[in-house]
Amino acid sequence: MIGLLAMLALGAGVAHVIKKYLLRIKDPTLSEVWTLLDKQDWYQQLIQEDRFRKYIETQKQEGLLSDWYYVKKIIEQKGARDGFIEYVEKNAK
Repeated sequence: MIGLLAMLALGAGVAHVIKKYLLRIKDPTLSEVWTLLDKQDWYQQLIQEDRFRKYIETQKQEGLLSDWYYVKKIIEQKGARDGFIEYVEKNAK
């Protein structure tokens, strides 16, 4: 069992090295994915309400939107996007 976990970890490490150094694929920066987010129609509608806009700005600093992977996920996946919108509507005050 431990051997299987070690092989899995080694495989993930090799895949990371191949992606980063051989293929030179870089992860996007936060500012790049925030720019993509700003272009989304659903996001523009959401931030029109002042309390949502303020809450989202807080999330960009120290919450869900401070992770580029999560931001990219809500841009690309409708289920994640719907969950984020529901989360903002529930928690924004």
